[in-house]
Amino acid sequence: MPSLLERLREALAPRYEVEAEVASGGMATVFRARDTSLDRVVAVKIMRPDKATATGEERFLREARTLASFSHPNMVAIHDAGEVEGLPYYVMDFVEGETLAGRLERGTLEERAAIRLGRDLLDALGRIHSAGVVHRDVKPSNIFLVDDRALLADFGVARVASPDEETLTSESGPNPGTPAYMAPEQATGAECTVRTDLYALGLVLYEAMTGRRWQTGLAPEAGDWRKVPGPARSVLRRALELDPRDRWPDAGAFRTALRTRGSAIRLPRWAAILAGVTVVVLLVYAVGGDSLIPTMAPDPLLDVAVFPCEATDESHRELATNIGHRVGLNLQGIPGVATADRFAAFNLFEHRAGNLSPADWVGILRARHAVRCDVDRTGDGVSVDLRILDDQGHPVEDDTLLVEAPDDGELARLAAARISMHVIESVADVIVTEEAVDRFSDYTWDAIRPFLWGEDALMSGAWRSAARHYGNALDQEPDFTLARLRLAEVNRWLGHSPIGEDLSEILRMDPASLSPLDSLLLAASVTPHGPGQLEAYGAILSRPEYRFEAYATLLYGDELYHRGGLCGVPLDSAVAVLELAVRRDSFLVPAVEHLTQALIRTGRAAEAQALLPHLAAIHASPEESFPYYPDVWGLGFVERFDPDEVAAARVPLAQAPPELLALYARWVRYIDSPGTQIALGRQLTDVAGSLGSAELAAGGLIAQGLGHLSLGRVQAGLMTFDSSARRIRIPETEVQTAEWRTVPYGLGVEGFPEVEAERGSLVLDAVWNQDDRNDLRARAAWALALLADRRGDVEALERWYGRLIEREPQEDY
Repeated sequence: MPSLLERLREALAPRYEVEAEVASGGMATVFRARDTSLDRVVAVKIMRPDKATATGEERFLREARTLASFSHPNMVAIHDAGEVEGLPYYVMDFVEGETLAGRLERGTLEERAAIRLGRDLLDALGRIHSAGVVHRDVKPSNIFLVDDRALLADFGVARVASPDEETLTSESGPNPGTPAYMAPEQATGAECTVRTDLYALGLVLYEAMTGRRWQTGLAPEAGDWRKVPGPARSVLRRALELDPRDRWPDAGAFRTALRTRGSAIRLPRWAAILAGVTVVVLLVYAVGGDSLIPTMAPDPLLDVAVFPCEATDESHRELATNIGHRVGLNLQGIPGVATADRFAAFNLFEHRAGNLSPADWVGILRARHAVRCDVDRTGDGVSVDLRILDDQGHPVEDDTLLVEAPDDGELARLAAARISMHVIESVADVIVTEEAVDRFSDYTWDAIRPFLWGEDALMSGAWRSAARHYGNALDQEPDFTLARLRLAEVNRWLGHSPIGEDLSEILRMDPASLSPLDSLLLAASVTPHGPGQLEAYGAILSRPEYRFEAYATLLYGDELYHRGGLCGVPLDSAVAVLELAVRRDSFLVPAVEHLTQALIRTGRAAEAQALLPHLAAIHASPEESFPYYPDVWGLGFVERFDPDEVAAARVPLAQAPPELLALYARWVRYIDSPGTQIALGRQLTDVAGSLGSAELAAGGLIAQGLGHLSLGRVQAGLMTFDSSARRIRIPETEVQTAEWRTVPYGLGVEGFPEVEAERGSLVLDAVWNQDDRNDLRARAAWALALLADRRGDVEALERWYGRLIEREPQEDY
């Protein structure tokens, strides 16, 4: 009778040459083989014949299908499955590295290696948990170490969410799994959840760091934590809570908390310095509690918060609102006067329906005084009841101002100037003229009026109305610099480029209408993306008078979120800054939107779920904003945390405009769901084919390429980017394709070969030398600086980085 090895050789020939048995367990046997068509070594896992019942075979093959659907860089890849001559089998990568169990026989892991191990495994667990699978046997012997990468293996007793809650393969006893690595609920036969796997991983990491196994059933507070590095202690304590409800809610939250004392990436000198600056700024920011608008640190207090003026008659509401806006604008940048964030003050007033207390302007806006005005129309003028209140709500100034003028424009200007002068005299020991206070006297009312309407629309996130109003203001006064800057900001949140001009052109306009803060933010915005821009924003927010500016904090958080990782700044820092922006102004729509997607991306499901209704409540209507972010991140939440509802949630996209599908396919990368991005990218490519749109097809291919890269399929991703560049030959796609070859290699990301980086560098070098687009040249220089640093080419690093930070003549960009 032929042996099992002989039977398998004959059954799988000629596709596979089975060489030898390498491992055997209670349910299956693993053989080493050669895939003759691809000339590579593989592993063939078969179910033991004595265990091959009909139910067992179905479960065994379902394990193969489930694992094959994951395709994750921290899981063993499955290539083929089937049944031959009564032998159920599947083919997977042959892993030649040692197991973690074998590695620990030689001693414990260093802190950085243990953290990297944990984060790799949490990536894998997050992927399977999102598909409703619980591993139930996370232990050192089921973890392989290959090229500094951890692979999770052996799903033989995993449980997949299904109507009958069946295991993937046959049970290995009443409590499948390994007793030494079981959570309390698993050991007692209770239901296993994702938190069961997280407990087991906590056991594994404790053992990897200390060399000792955790005592079964021991409460975290009773354990010996002396050999666990300080930053990891609280993280593992929570993972090892006896009650599952007290553990980390999911793998994403566990992974976010699990980090080393510093970056694991070798940074250029300038990036390391920047990371230090960022940490200092974040330490300054480390204030407040858990609510959206907490009480801030005791210092510094600003001089004054300006709230909207109220009309005694609703018919005069527009005039009163305009006066209030102009007072806030007038006081910005007056030497000796520090004003609270104007938009934050107006938003707070609007959403509190004007019912403000000293706690609002002191505790939330950090201002010593509040400015309140009631405006009443009187014939050819207005009567303004002005009240300046201190931190106890007592009046510092309580006066009535009478102003007359021939028209509403002059009336609003004069009233605002008089109010501004009274405020300055009451809160600051400075002497200033009325002409110096009124920065907008040179602009006509026909320009000022739509500009102020734009300010109202901007605060509520009504981007399209804001763009229309600012555009109308510019039609009247093309040199109205602040209106042009505001329009550029609106286009930023709409995803458009500024009206045919970039921000550097605005910088060369007359700065008279800009406050000092506006000027600083504009200068920071035109600094090329990267460490220089981050440092510029950080420097602004380190100034006492701007520490509590919500919009400035948002811009800093936005840059950190999208590009901080390229400078070695962890994503956690970006999320912390976005949280601060929302605390400063919980009604600032782009700040709440960014924080919502950041919480989804980092696996903080409960917080994201709580914030989504708030985003919907403050967001303008879908007609005012494309995209409509409550829908965007509502779908993102389902994609990340509720896989059972994904199919239903995607149904509306089939009938949606292709532009909306393109947006989802592009933006889904922000929630770290590569499988979703590939699926939506394919859907977009299909739609583009039916419409004959090369641009949409390119977008679909880019989405698929990003998804492949996120899954570790480097060559597949790069080839997809190449296909995109061939579909639509424009500089942006060429630069993006080159960047994805160069930047990850420059950062030392695993799997990106040097030969591809060299190909990308040739394209980027040509862009620098030949293209006249300043933004593309800056991107090329940034990528080439990273590549030079990776190669240790100090001369090239200094040259490329110098071109970014020394602000050479504009024509050189």
